[in-house]
Amino acid sequence: MAEKGGERSWVMVNRAPVLTLWAAVVAEVLGFEHDEALTLGRAVAGLNAYSKGVSLGLFQPTPKEVKEQRWKMRKDETVTIDLLHRAVPVKHTDEGLRALRDLKIEFCRHCESCHKKMMDCPIKDDAHLLLKKMLDSDGIIFASPIYINQITGYLKTFFDRSSHFIHCLGLLGKYTGAVATSGGGAQEVVLNYLEHFSTICGAQYVGGVSTTVPVTQEMRDKATKMGELLAEAIKNKREFPEQMREIESHRSYFKRIIEAHKEEWSGEYKYWREMGWL
Repeated sequence: MAEKGGERSWVMVNRAPVLTLWAAVVAEVLGFEHDEALTLGRAVAGLNAYSKGVSLGLFQPTPKEVKEQRWKMRKDETVTIDLLHRAVPVKHTDEGLRALRDLKIEFCRHCESCHKKMMDCPIKDDAHLLLKKMLDSDGIIFASPIYINQITGYLKTFFDRSSHFIHCLGLLGKYTGAVATSGGGAQEVVLNYLEHFSTICGAQYVGGVSTTVPVTQEMRDKATKMGELLAEAIKNKREFPEQMREIESHRSYFKRIIEAHKEEWSGEYKYWREMGWL
């Protein structure tokens, strides 16, 4: 608020920059470097607080622990940090710790390097880190706001970098779910697309949740239920017969393609042989 000529005027500030600044200040006090604190602050502004009493196995930093953790972490290693009661995933880079939301994903160049040698890519960005985390996971939840009736361009760019997952059913044996938010767009279209991507990569899809903003308690409950279904499917190795038939159909389709390209896609051909699919 400011006064000019005896009159009061107001300046409205969105909560995001205020929360970003406050979180960055707190992070610096806790021992993070200035640039590290900024990336953490931006991440905090986009996250909801997790429920008190929920144990997430978080790294709860003190200045001494921050220095020790930074020293111990290898390049590209990730950890989840508790900051202002938000769970912030970060990774270790050459420049220090950076929030995963600040990862750089470049466009696929269709050079086919990842088909010739599994997981090989000449683009040195952060896509490989995320792809590896997907391979190491039991379950994955894809989430995106809806932009003109589709997922964001950034998420699509990342999906384009995973084409070898499609050729080799890279997510076979894993389970996925999806979340889509919008101001009133075609939510089912986006959920259907995320299900399609999951299935062609070999994963089984437990379901999705879509909502307009603001989010109601009913939708929060549905999201919780989806999470429970995902955990149950992973624990019991549940099979969805219709999806498994679709996955098998996809494998049959790509069997012909892999055999036809066995010379130029030697890495994928070798993988198919090792899996006993050829």
